[in-house]
Formats: sequence, structure tokens, C-alpha cells
Amino acid sequence: MKHVIPDGPATAPEKTSRERRYLSVFLLICGLSLSYAITRYSLVDQYLQLVLMYIGINIILALSLNLVNGYMGEFSVGHAGFMSIGAYVSSLITVKAFLCCLQSCCFRRPLSPGGSVRLCAA
Repeated sequence: MKHVIPDGPATAPEKTSRERRYLSVFLLICGLSLSYAITRYSLVDQYLQLVLMYIGINIILALSLNLVNGYMGEFSVGHAGFMSIGAYVSSLITVKAFLCCLQSCCFRRPLSPGGSVRLCAA
């Protein structure tokens, strides 16, 4: 018995893929608007914003690591390297962007125990 596919308008899977595309764009715009509103109007306190930011960073790293290790089967240590380079550069930018009086108050006190531990370990 021969199966015949009828000619006609667009099939249901094409229509659902188009709807999914519009839905994903809509959700992306809503998420960006919500993230802007949270930071602009202080809807959430600073600590919760920091925790949400760290959660987002770790989600991005976990998804990219899953892509490399899970689907491609390669082991890469590049994720840790890129994250450490990004942390180092962001700390340099943060230290250089503050005024001198703010640096002495905010950064030297917490960093001095860490520096002394590093000197003792070396």
C-alpha cells in the first residue's frame, strides 16, 4: 500500500516552529525588560541582585561546558581559564575606576590578609 502525502497549505509543524520563534523573542524581550527594571528602580536589594548575577554566570558556564563535554566529547580547561582572566580584568578595572580615597577604605583592608597569606605560602 502506497502512502500519499497531500499537497496543501503549510503543515502544523511549520506553524508551531514559527510560533515558538515568536514566543522565544517575546520572552527574551520580557527578560531584558525585567532585568533593566530590577536594576533601574531597585526592585530587589543589592545582595539578591548579586546572587542572581552569579547564578546567571554559572548557568552560562554550565551550558557551554555541557556543549563541549557532553555533545562533542572533548575535555576543555578553557572555561576555567577564560573565567579567571575575566575575573582578573574586572578586578583591575574596578580598582582603577574608583577614586583613591575609596580604594583605601574598600579594598586594602580585605586584601591585606590575603596578600600576607600568599607571601607566607611562597
